[in-house]
Amino acid sequence: MSETNNPTALLTFIRHGEKDSDGKLTHRGFEQARDRGCRLPSLNGQIVLFHSGVGRVKDTVRTAAAHLDLNETSEEHLELGEHIVDYVAPGLHFLTVPSNKGSYHDVWENTEHSREAIDNRMRNYLRLGDSSPEPGVWLSPKQMAQNVALMIGVEVRFANMTASPVTFVNGTHEPIIMSFLHYFLHDFNPRDIDTVSEVGGSVDFAEGFELFVEDKNQHHSTVTLRFRDIERGVDLDAVRAFAYS
Repeated sequence: MSETNNPTALLTFIRHGEKDSDGKLTHRGFEQARDRGCRLPSLNGQIVLFHSGVGRVKDTVRTAAAHLDLNETSEEHLELGEHIVDYVAPGLHFLTVPSNKGSYHDVWENTEHSREAIDNRMRNYLRLGDSSPEPGVWLSPKQMAQNVALMIGVEVRFANMTASPVTFVNGTHEPIIMSFLHYFLHDFNPRDIDTVSEVGGSVDFAEGFELFVEDKNQHHSTVTLRFRDIERGVDLDAVRAFAYS
C-alpha cells in the first residue's frame, strides 16, 4: 500500500465500540475507542467531531479523539466536553427518527453473535438496495450510503475553505459504514455483489475507514479511501452526484 503524501485534511468514519444490553459503551468499548484513536492518522490542526447522537457513538468519537494530537491535559476533560465541541449529524443515524426503533431493530439486535451470523445479517441487509426493511423507520442501504456521501462532500468543502489542516472524526453505526462501502467500492451500482465477503467481513467495533485529502483547494482535491487492505481513489464529483441521486 502506498503512502499518502502531505494530507491537508483527514476524514474518518468509525463504528461505535462494544455496547452493553442497555446500548451503552462497555469498558471494553472504551478500550476499543482508545486503541482506534491511537492508531488513527491525525493532522496538526482543527479537530471536528460528528456523531449520530447516540451516547455510545458520542463516547467512541470523543475517546478516539482524545488520543489524537490534541492539547487537552486529560481524556476525562475531553469526555466532559470542556475543550471540544461535537455535533449531532442525523445522517449518521440508521433510523429515520432516532426515537422510533421499530420492530426490525429487535430482529437486528437478536441475531446470533457469531461472526458468520453477523456477516449473513449484513449481507441480507445490503441486498435490500434502495428498499427499507421497515419503511418510515429504517433507512435503506442506499439512503445510508447517500448520507455518508453527503457528509464527505460537505466536509471536504469545509476543509477546502480553511487555511489549516482539519481532521474530521465521524461516529456512526455498522450498517451505515457497510452501506457506503458497498456502494462506493462498486461505482455506486453494487447490484448483487457480496461486499461482506469481498472486504473480509462486516465492520467490527470501533473500526472504520479513512479518507485522505491532498492538495485541497476550491477546484480540485485528491482523495484516497483506505479500509483494511483496500486503497481506492475517490472521485468527489461521483460521490456528490450519488449523494443527490
